[in-house]
Parts: sequence; structure tokens; C-alpha cells
Amino acid sequence: TGKTVVIEDIANDPTYPATAEALAHGYLGVVSLPLNAGDRCMGFIAIYSDEIRTLSSEEIQLLNKMAEDLAFGISGIRSKVEQARIQQAVLKVASSVSLPTSNQFFEQLAENMATATDCDAGFIARLMPGEPLKAVTLSAIVAGKPIENIEYEVSTSPCKHLLESEHFVFSQSISDCFN
Repeated sequence: TGKTVVIEDIANDPTYPATAEALAHGYLGVVSLPLNAGDRCMGFIAIYSDEIRTLSSEEIQLLNKMAEDLAFGISGIRSKVEQARIQQAVLKVASSVSLPTSNQFFEQLAENMATATDCDAGFIARLMPGEPLKAVTLSAIVAGKPIENIEYEVSTSPCKHLLESEHFVFSQSISDCFN
């Protein structure tokens, strides 16, 4: 829920989902604090107690502040990691511009594009004239390795969506569409 939950007496609280396990480890109370990043909850911290006790509102406020600070720190670290990954990908793409052959350029571009977007595959394709509209890959990288280029009809592939929209994300079983 993204909200703090305080259970003072695990044994007598029917909402606690793992009563037997907690009691087996000697835990009698728990405070679960959300790690909120903006409007989404990225996780939580559970602080268990070996005694039944009532927490004051000041104690709960302090614990919430600690969880907020921790969530802020985690978000900052994740942002730095993501920024470094993107910078690395941009440098790779920039370096591929100076490659001596167009094949190397397109292979490097497809690989770096997949890396930058954290995808398993990257394709660079050329639209071919004529009807029906077809595309031929200039480079296809799957799991970091080049695969043989393919020709496919655009209207029967996920690429058809790009004719209608600037962006399209296809997240499941894309390999089935090209077999």
C-alpha cells in the first residue's frame, strides 16, 4: 500500500500473513516501513521486535523519516547507475560512427541501442520499395551476438506499429513474430 504498518502483537493480529514463521524466530511485533520513490513503492523495511510494545507517534515519525531518507538514497544511487549506463551507451554509439565499414557501424549501432535500452535484441532495418512493404535488416543483434539478416513483410510484423506511431514497445515473444 505504500503505508506504514505497525503490528504490536503478531500472535493476536489476524492480518499478519506469516504468524507461525515470525513466532518461530521469536518475533512478537513488527513495523513495516515503505520505501517510497515518488508515487511508487519500491520496497519496504520490516523491523521486528522480540517483545510486544506500543510505539509512540514520535517513534513512528522517526522511523518513517529514516525510511524516507533511505528511499531517497536508493533512488539517488539508482539514478546515478542509470545515468552512467546511458552515458556509456552514448559513447559507444558515438565511437561506432568512426568505424571503417557500414556493416561494422550498423552492428555496433544495433548492439549499443540494445544496451542503452536494456533490451535483449537490437535491429537496424531498411524499408524496401514496392508492395507489399518489406524490410531487410542491416544488422540484427540478439543476446549480444549478431544473427543472420532477415527480410520480412512489415504489415505482418510488430514494425507495422511504427508506421502509425513514433514509438512502440513490444515486450513479449517478439521472436515468434519473425519465425
